[in-house]
Amino acid sequence: MSEPVVVDTNILVRAFLSGKMEEDEILKHAISGGRRLVYGRDQLVELAEVLGYKRITKKYRVEAEELEKLGRWVMEREEVESEKVGLCQDPDDNYAIGLAKRAAGRNKAFLVTGDKHILKLKGKIEGVEILRPGEFLRDQVPS
Repeated sequence: MSEPVVVDTNILVRAFLSGKMEEDEILKHAISGGRRLVYGRDQLVELAEVLGYKRITKKYRVEAEELEKLGRWVMEREEVESEKVGLCQDPDDNYAIGLAKRAAGRNKAFLVTGDKHILKLKGKIEGVEILRPGEFLRDQVPS
C-alpha cells in the first residue's frame, strides 16, 4: 500500500503562486514513488480563503481560471475525511493532523509542514511523521 502524504495548505499556496520553490518539488514527489497526496474538504476551504486574502490578491494577479485549475488538480488526489482531534495549540491546524491520522490508518502518513504549532507535535502522534519541507526532500526523496 502506498504511503499517504498530507501537505500543509501554505505549501500548496506557495507552490501555486511561485512554482519554483521547494514546495513544488514536494508536490511532485508526494504523488510519485509509492506515495499518494491526500487532501480534505477543510483544506480546500482554507486554500480558497488564503488565496482570497487581500495581501495575496494585491501582490499576485491570480485569475479565476487558474484557481479553478488548482482546485481540480487538488481534487484529482485522494480525498480523506479528517479525524476530529484537539492536539494542536492552534485549533485551525487540527484538521491537518486529523487528516494525516485518518490517512495513516494502521500504517504511516507523512505530514509536510513549516507550521510551528504542528512542528511542536513532531514524534508525538502515532502513525504520523511530521517533516519540514526540506526534511521531506532530503529524507524521503530518492537521489
